[in-house]
Amino acid sequence: MWPRRSSSSPLERPSGVRDGDHLKAWLLKVTANKCRNLLKSGWYRSRNELPESLTALDRREDEVLAAVFSQEEKYRLPLHLHYYESYFIREIVRILVLPAATVGTRLSRGRTLIK
Repeated sequence: MWPRRSSSSPLERPSGVRDGDHLKAWLLKVTANKCRNLLKSGWYRSRNELPESLTALDRREDEVLAAVFSQEEKYRLPLHLHYYESYFIREIVRILVLPAATVGTRLSRGRTLIK
């Protein structure tokens, strides 16, 4: 067996490993040890399980988001950028390379289609 080093990582193989079979065995052992260390770490042990019913959005917000994503791309993009990413119209103009009037019209029509 190779001497154990605390700084050992899969990229720093010991000089005694020369052929493919030994290299594979060494790499598997190092990977298993790293996984075991992760399972013993404080971060892993102290995390809480998420409840099954947890959702990021309430039902109404989820319905609105689904309505936005069901729109044509020309309405969906300005709506998403404006309401979900908080971009101003002048920023959306630069992102989509469209005239400001077009962006405003698409926002207005997109809102009308969602209602």
